[in-house]
Amino acid sequence: MRQGFRVVVMSVPVLAAVACQGPPPVGRAADPVQRGAPSDGESADLMRRVDDMQAQLKAAPKDARLLVALGKLYYDNERYPEAATHFRQALDQRPSDAEAAKMLGVCLFMLGNPDEAAKMQEAALASVPNDVDALFFVGAIVLNARPQDKDALKRAREAWEKFLELAPTHPRAAEIRSELEQVRKAERGEITLGRPERAAAEERAEAPPAGGTAPAAARKGTRVPALPKDAKPLDRKRAEALDAIDEQRYFDAREAAEVVLQALPTDDEMQVVQARAMVQMGEGPAAIKKYGEVIKRNPRFSPAWHFLGMAYMLGGDGKQAAATWRDLIRMDPEYARQNRLEQRAAMAENMGGGN
Repeated sequence: MRQGFRVVVMSVPVLAAVACQGPPPVGRAADPVQRGAPSDGESADLMRRVDDMQAQLKAAPKDARLLVALGKLYYDNERYPEAATHFRQALDQRPSDAEAAKMLGVCLFMLGNPDEAAKMQEAALASVPNDVDALFFVGAIVLNARPQDKDALKRAREAWEKFLELAPTHPRAAEIRSELEQVRKAERGEITLGRPERAAAEERAEAPPAGGTAPAAARKGTRVPALPKDAKPLDRKRAEALDAIDEQRYFDAREAAEVVLQALPTDDEMQVVQARAMVQMGEGPAAIKKYGEVIKRNPRFSPAWHFLGMAYMLGGDGKQAAATWRDLIRMDPEYARQNRLEQRAAMAENMGGGN
């Protein structure tokens, strides 16, 4: 039988939308009615509430209930790193808090760490086995992250079958039933589920680590294990940041780089790691500004030019990406050759875009 090919439809934007809804009949996070971004007035109100909650936390810094509430306020304002930090802190105080685990999982998915996101949803289910939201997210996350992995397909099917058993009239039930048919076909080998297009595009444009030119795949997870036992704390954090960015654990990379930058604020390598993470976390304009600051301070730091071009490319501005890479090709031809920037610049020029 000829195999079909089908792109998974439960994509990152869909997960982002369903994760921040008002309460449907049987679950908050899986409501299919999409909400628009908060207006300026709404954002200002949210941040006033954040300030009030922060003041309460000063009096009770280990109150898990307050930490979860503050995490949700940050989440509602689309500040996922801060939200994740507070959900983590809540779990430190109350490890069986299913809501904190579930929301941390959603944040981690938004921040580019689907494996840890799925683990958090499973942790929520360990505390509350019939949590409909967590069942929805387990299926959606593992299916997006590993759509051709048999174990992932099995887990997605099991989670969504239980979802439908518990909530057969849920607003998202019809969509889940349709998706389940595709998952079952993929399990039987009748079709091949595809990767989300953005993930595929990023893989095609895979780049080297921030401070080097070896292919990222060849260096994943190698720095921390190679450290001596008496490595300095900052050296360890630097290695953690570089390993995390290579492994696409963007939240972890950003956090580790931030620790180094607090001590060494003009560290170009960590500035680039942080900017790379920002691009993947939806903060493209801020990342481009950060790359510009690095280049202004150190005009010959090739990785900053390289990943600045990547930021333009992922933002749809092929013309600016090509111009950035052409500048780097002239400045550092050996770096450009090792990273195939001539080919990438040609591809970006064909893509066009920008003003």
